[in-house]
Amino acid sequence: MQKLIVVLIALLFNAGNIQSQNKILDSLLTALKSAGSENERLPLYREVGLAYFRSGKADTAIIYFQKGLSNAIEMKSNYYMARLSLQLSGAFVQLVQKDSADKYLNIAYPILPQLKNDTMWANYYHFLGINYSYKYHHDEAVEAMLKCVEILEKMGDKIPPNLLPQSYGSLSNFMEEVKQYDKAISYNLMAIQNKNTMANKIQYGVLYFNMASKYSKVNDYAKMKLYLDTATFYNNQYYNNRTAAAIFSGYGKYYEENKQYDSAISNYQRSYDMHMQNNDAYFAPEQAYNIANVYFAKKNYGKTMEYVNKGLRLTTDDYDRLSNLYLLKEKVEEISGNYTAALKSFKLHKQYADSVVSAETNQNILGFEARYESSKKAKEIIALKAANIEKELTVVKRNRLLLIGGISAASLLLILGLFYRNSRHRQTIAEKEQILQQEQIRFLKEQQQVVSLQSMINGQETERTRIAKDLHDGLGGLFSTVKMHFSTLQHDIQGLKENLLFSKSYELVDSASVEVRRIAHNMMPEVLLKLGLPTAIKDLCDNINAGKLLNVSLEQHGMSKRLNAGTEIMLYRIVQELLNNIIKHANATEAIIQFIKDDNRLSVVVEDNGRGFNTQEADEKNHAGIETVKSRVSYLNGRLTIDSQKDIGTTVMMDFLINE
Repeated sequence: MQKLIVVLIALLFNAGNIQSQNKILDSLLTALKSAGSENERLPLYREVGLAYFRSGKADTAIIYFQKGLSNAIEMKSNYYMARLSLQLSGAFVQLVQKDSADKYLNIAYPILPQLKNDTMWANYYHFLGINYSYKYHHDEAVEAMLKCVEILEKMGDKIPPNLLPQSYGSLSNFMEEVKQYDKAISYNLMAIQNKNTMANKIQYGVLYFNMASKYSKVNDYAKMKLYLDTATFYNNQYYNNRTAAAIFSGYGKYYEENKQYDSAISNYQRSYDMHMQNNDAYFAPEQAYNIANVYFAKKNYGKTMEYVNKGLRLTTDDYDRLSNLYLLKEKVEEISGNYTAALKSFKLHKQYADSVVSAETNQNILGFEARYESSKKAKEIIALKAANIEKELTVVKRNRLLLIGGISAASLLLILGLFYRNSRHRQTIAEKEQILQQEQIRFLKEQQQVVSLQSMINGQETERTRIAKDLHDGLGGLFSTVKMHFSTLQHDIQGLKENLLFSKSYELVDSASVEVRRIAHNMMPEVLLKLGLPTAIKDLCDNINAGKLLNVSLEQHGMSKRLNAGTEIMLYRIVQELLNNIIKHANATEAIIQFIKDDNRLSVVVEDNGRGFNTQEADEKNHAGIETVKSRVSYLNGRLTIDSQKDIGTTVMMDFLINE
């Protein structure tokens, strides 16, 4: 079933009637243009950003929020710095851009204690919880959302519209993700009970859809259909495109479970098309998997593989979804007799499945929830426990029947599987031996490539160091001597200083001396060898800033201890190449470099506000600059991620395990 966290975030901004929103936006833009002072512009930047957000233009909204934040920083307005940072984090959470959301949450966090604003704190923990859930940090997600609810419940009549039911709804979704379905249903009921606090009924459809999702998990399809119909009723009255896409997905699930496969495919396909039109890259692959799953049930394996591959192309870091897609792919390839490919898909399925949710995480979540519930009023606890007990008894009874049926079916499948595999035993052994040999060959080739890469890069750095030393000590010293002779001549021979040819020659020698020192410094900066990586990067930033075309800032945490020399040189070359690319191609005015070291983990981020580029096209064209960065990251056994959006900028993220 569809996870509607992103829809909830969108609704935090109270999306309403499109025509009225357009009128509001036009009047706000007019007011912004005619504003005479920065004090007048500051609140208008936020309101214009909100208006664009409500109209579904998140990218444009972010531009205005960022302008407002820059304005607030210049004016030293803590209130608007915190408020606009929270708006930006919420916008990036909706776009599932986790690192950008973290960046603005970190800006808001140190300011909030000074403001003592409960609404801002509640929004902070709400966005933090949802961002944690995207990263599969389920225990941190639940803890953050419980803090949000605790703050809201203490506010009494001052609770802001929408936030309390949405927080209950998010808690419900988190519990669903870790398979705590009874608690998921309880929190969703609490969200529905508080729906009258919502400023706009457009959000009702979300709440009832989410309840349908919970009942699908406990196989109560009658109640699932009831809540889907209710969600449809509200969404038809107060239409929202993303909610409609989710509801179609819900009906697809309902028809799939009732083996009405054509109706299931039709509804899943409508949901998939709507998400693709909305550029919802986080949700579209889920619908691709659903469609593939139904085609598999219909034994249409060609269509199954078509949508499995669509889902894999669209999915990035959703381990649960990747696990399911590779498992389905493994089944199709095994049926088709492609055992080598099937084995590879099965390994990938296991790899991603092991990364989803651990038992320890579930225990942490239950512990956080227990501490939260102990602080609630006694009547609420008794009522909630009574409702939970009734639901748990129903679920236990149903689960027993499912367990008996599942064991019987599994036993039958096991017997049939053993019979089938016995008949193909010899052929399978031969195929497995062939697969192992191919894996060994591939491993040896990869090792050989790593060794070749290391040798090549080490050779390049050795040669750079030698040339830099020769330039500095040899040619640099020679130029210094020539300059000294020229200086002596102009003192010894009267009138020579006024000679135009002599003056021009002296200037040329001086310029050549400076250029030699600059080239030697670029090839192997002395400050890098003597003072370490952070100081060398700072020096590099200062040199670029002196040109006044690009302003580069450096942020570092945990970098007090030096890394080994080879690693520092390699990281310096990576940052140097990325800055060169920004200067040559990005047309940017601002760039940020971040070094964050925690124990033996090092995160390096280089971000700019330039024109961006199409990362897929860049991969296909194999640009030399990007390939150089990739090879050096690979040399350090790191992981590289590039996120670029047109007219917003580019973020390059690198993660390394450092052996000091």
